[in-house]
Order: sequence, then C-alpha cells, then structure tokens
Amino acid sequence: MSKLATTDRDSADQADEIRHLGSAAREIAHEIRNPLHGIRGFAALLLSRMEEADPNRGLVDQIMACADGLNDILRGLADFAEADGPLGRRANVAQAIEDALRSARTALADKHLSVQAAVDDACPDVAGERGQIHGLVLNLLLNAARASYEAGQVSVSASMTADGENVCISVKDHGCGIPRAMLAKVFDEGVTDKPGSKGLGLSIVQRVTEALGGSVEIASQQGEGTEVRLTLPRRGAAASDESAEQTQRRRE
Repeated sequence: MSKLATTDRDSADQADEIRHLGSAAREIAHEIRNPLHGIRGFAALLLSRMEEADPNRGLVDQIMACADGLNDILRGLADFAEADGPLGRRANVAQAIEDALRSARTALADKHLSVQAAVDDACPDVAGERGQIHGLVLNLLLNAARASYEAGQVSVSASMTADGENVCISVKDHGCGIPRAMLAKVFDEGVTDKPGSKGLGLSIVQRVTEALGGSVEIASQQGEGTEVRLTLPRRGAAASDESAEQTQRRRE
C-alpha cells in the first residue's frame, strides 16, 4: 500500500473517530439542556415574584448564574459536536483558549480562582476545528477548577514546540494533585476520585487529541498540583502545501 493511501486511510479513521465523539457530545448536550432551561426558567419566574428586599433573592440569582455557566459548557459541547473533523481544517489557538476561559468563568469564580493566561503571539493555527480545541481546553480548565484549593491559581499557556512542527497547550493548577497509584490510569474510562463523576473527561480529551494527530501528557504531585499538556500538529503553510499536493496526486 502506498504512503498516500495509508495517510488517506488514517485521516478517514481520525475523522470517523471525531464524528463518533461529536455524536455522543450532541446527545449529552441535548439531554442536559432541556431540564436546564426548565430550571433557569422557573428560577427567573420565582425571582420576578420576589420582593426586592427578600433575603432569598441572592440564592435564586446564584441558581440562575450556575445555570448560565452550565449552558456555556453545553455550548462548548455543541461546538465540538458540530465539528466535522480535522481534514483541511484549522483552529486559532488563542481564540479557542479565550472561548474556553469564558465558558469556564463560573466554575473558576465559584472558587475565587485567578487565571494566568499566556499565549505566544507567534503561535500558529493547529489542525482541527475551533470547537474541538475549545472543548479540549474547557475540559482541562474545569478539571483544574475542581482540583484547585479556594482562591488558588490556574495557568493556561500555548506556544510552539522547539521543532516548530507542533503547538503545546498547557493547563496547570496548584491544587490537590493526583495520587501516584492513579496517575497511570487517569486516561482510562471510569477512573476518577471525584464523587459523582463518570471518569470520562480525560479519556475523551486523549481520544480527541490523538484523533487530531496529537498527544497528551500529564504530570502531577500530590499537594502541589497537576499540569496537562496537549501537543497538536500545527496547520500552517507547510501543512496546507502538503494537503494540496495530496489532493493533486489523487486527481492524477
């Protein structure tokens, strides 16, 4: 089998994997959004019937704020679900990170976490859809928020790797860390130490990242925090030239 045929097959497999995950994300978002709209609607109705001086208004406001925050997360899932795959696509990393920070604002604010964001101005686009990269970073930000101590700090950064072929996105918290015995299993489905969690987050992050041709690394120290690094192939002039060359060769 020629190298071109193998590349085409691998790309098709990656696209199928992402479409499968996108379908699952769409179903999850739909199942959550309907009751969420009901919760927010009834909260708004309750608020409209309360006196301005009612001491419980703050609690209802908080319900509505939490519903809005969850809706932002669902919007990220919807973006991911609408993505058709990495073939010929390119995502602006800075914009995807900005979107993810906006979607995670409620989770970060609930713990009074400060955010340090550093995106290299020279950071190129990466292969994939903006919604996919948004979803990856949002997942990591939400994990970081859950693991962080009150009034802690979460850091997110993006820069080109030394070889100039990839972009590294890092999300780091200074929270509780991951037990050493669990560290080797964090990407397995169902493995989690969070009450009520299904343990799917990092598993999905790994599957999507690998489907985009990238890789995931995690480093953690109990009591000090965790850093997750996504390495994604850049989608620059070289990648575009290669894609054009492959298209021309298929026509021939």
